[in-house]
Amino acid sequence: MCWTSNTLKKRIVENTVTCYKICTPTSTARRYKSLVQKYIYDIGKISPKIKEFPQVNPLDPDNDDGRSLLTYNIVEGYHSYAHLPSTKGLDSECIIIKCLIPKDAVYYYSKEHDEYVSDKIMFFEEVENPNSLKAKLMRLFKKPIK
Repeated sequence: MCWTSNTLKKRIVENTVTCYKICTPTSTARRYKSLVQKYIYDIGKISPKIKEFPQVNPLDPDNDDGRSLLTYNIVEGYHSYAHLPSTKGLDSECIIIKCLIPKDAVYYYSKEHDEYVSDKIMFFEEVENPNSLKAKLMRLFKKPIK
């Protein structure tokens, strides 16, 4: 996941901000790995603060009509979705995690992509992936699988 936006406005969290990440499980319970950066996250723990955040890379792609559109790109940081992402096409091994960007964290919001990038994040709880084998079995048998 790579954060891009046409605007760059630094924000400080006054209260927690709810967001979502797509991850894969690890062999340790309640521990997950991000898909792109391969960061390790534990439910209930604030991940280490990203030092030297943000490293902003201005991009200057040409528009279709030849005009230039300045776009900002931040690679390092905790990337997350502002709203529950679509599960269409999501691999059955992936897990959606509800997260919190904690108070006093630095973050940026991309209105174009409805995404955040922040210097801190805390995993809060799993959100069921409707494409997972567990969810499919629950629908098939119409009762929770433990």
